[in-house]
Amino acid sequence: EERKRVNSAFAHDLRTPVTVMKGYADMLQNYMPTQKLSREKEIQTVSKIRNHINRLEQYIESMSAIQKLEDLEVNPVSTDSSALISEIKEAAAILCSEHEKHFSVDTAVHTNAVSVDRNILLQIFENLIANAVRFSKSTIRIQIKADADTVCLCVSDDGRGFDGEELEMAKKPYYKGENTSADMHFGLGLYICNLLCEKHGGTCTLANGGDGGAVVTAQLKNYS
Repeated sequence: EERKRVNSAFAHDLRTPVTVMKGYADMLQNYMPTQKLSREKEIQTVSKIRNHINRLEQYIESMSAIQKLEDLEVNPVSTDSSALISEIKEAAAILCSEHEKHFSVDTAVHTNAVSVDRNILLQIFENLIANAVRFSKSTIRIQIKADADTVCLCVSDDGRGFDGEELEMAKKPYYKGENTSADMHFGLGLYICNLLCEKHGGTCTLANGGDGGAVVTAQLKNYS
């Protein structure tokens, strides 16, 4: 059922660039023989077709990436908690500084080591922080919690938060929402987080903060 939903969303998003390319191709076919298009216009049109082809190629790559994630096996390894926190802070510093965003980190880690799949945990965090960077006005808050049973990453921002539809749909594949700008964002970040959290025996939840802004919490099983 999940694969059907992904394929349906993928097919839906393919229609627009294909329709646009067909329109450009028809225009070239109709007007080039009569030389009614300037050379500059022809070059611009071909360039636009190339841009849509690039977007289609990236969509195809995203589908391949999802398939690889679905086939991924969890490989938990005992990891020093302090080292993991340091790695998360370093990743946050890089991503936030690139976009001139401020961040803070609060920790409540009650175990010296956690048994997690480090690659999965970091991929989840990178998706969460990337989302927060896109939508925050200036500040991002990161909370890291761990005990004998779970490892929890909570990322909140001071952006507009989720509306009612987004709270329900944002974890669906290729969902971008009406308020998302028409950039190269495919609407896969939260879907990937949710998929990886479930693989790791946990959950991904969405909420709005008391003062506004989005709050996304990824909770993973600690296999220790």
